Amino acid sequence: MLDRAELVEWAYVILLVFGGIMGMVKAGSKVSLFVAVGFGIPLILSIIGVIDYTVPNTRGKIDLIDLLQIVLILLFTLRLAKTKTFMPSGFMILLTVLTLALRHIL
Repeated sequence: MLDRAELVEWAYVILLVFGGIMGMVKAGSKVSLFVAVGFGIPLILSIIGVIDYTVPNTRGKIDLIDLLQIVLILLFTLRLAKTKTFMPSGFMILLTVLTLALRHIL
């Protein structure tokens, strides 16, 4: 049975990959698809427990999912600064920050 944090993680991965597919279909953006799949695969492998990595020498538990989401926040922020449009980068920043927070609260 999935706990709440895993459910949030799965929802995030589904939205991330779906967004990459939509970016490819609607705007012809291969980069959107590659980033979504490139981050989606290790996120899925971490969720199901195939990859179990925790950053050494950290006070709290910072795992691969946290690291990948932090990198995604940085990428989405760079994209938002470049395009100056909220959709999709700004939305994905909010969604990623919310997911990152909920993982540790739930």
